[in-house]
Amino acid sequence: MGMNLLHVIPYYAPAWAYGGSVRAATDLTRALVQAGHCVTVLTTDTLSPTARAPVLRETLDGVDVVRVRNLSNALRGRLNLASPLGMGRAALEVAARYADKRKAFGKKIRSFEAVSFKVADSITQLDAARMLVYGAARSIDAGDDPSRCRRLVSEAKKFATETAWQLVNHAMQILGGIGYTNIYPIERLLRDTRLIMIWTGTNEIMDLIIQSEYYKELLGRPGAVRDVEADAEEAEREEEKVYE
Repeated sequence: MGMNLLHVIPYYAPAWAYGGSVRAATDLTRALVQAGHCVTVLTTDTLSPTARAPVLRETLDGVDVVRVRNLSNALRGRLNLASPLGMGRAALEVAARYADKRKAFGKKIRSFEAVSFKVADSITQLDAARMLVYGAARSIDAGDDPSRCRRLVSEAKKFATETAWQLVNHAMQILGGIGYTNIYPIERLLRDTRLIMIWTGTNEIMDLIIQSEYYKELLGRPGAVRDVEADAEEAEREEEKVYE
């Protein structure tokens, strides 16, 4: 059984990854789309935007092109892990189709809330992860503060990989025992998604980066935003605020 994976093709990848040219990368993308796969292309400043994006948008209907500039190797590796979106999407589609065919007690199992709510949760989580990945890429593309970009990329890596893991587990639960066999691709996705929470920096390291960069942002802007703490009715009673 084939899977519709989300392929993230970075133009900054080594030459051997796609044949060494933008045209080769474009041909690869076209081939994946024609085969029914979902494709997102991450690009960098290797070429000017006018030289690369229009080529893809004109020749490849439905391909997302996210231009990414000024990205360090470490951040590239993490953002490249947008590919878990494809793993999650594949698991969701397999599970949803199975739930529409499999019957229990004379009904399709998708009619039972225990199943349909897992599908609904999976759809919501996948969309949220996709928006976070795209948002991180666009933040970098816009030249946002490097500290903010590091935080967003780390959030995207953490959330996308954990979402993929959750979606695969939901799919496994929906399929039941047969999902653990190689009749369906869920068992392979279960192994693969476990690795991506470790690769290019564990998600615990992502947590460390996220909170560190957030504190830099929060504590580095005194007076820049309204102090919400002061909205409390008795906020002025400083003697009640004991921190040690």
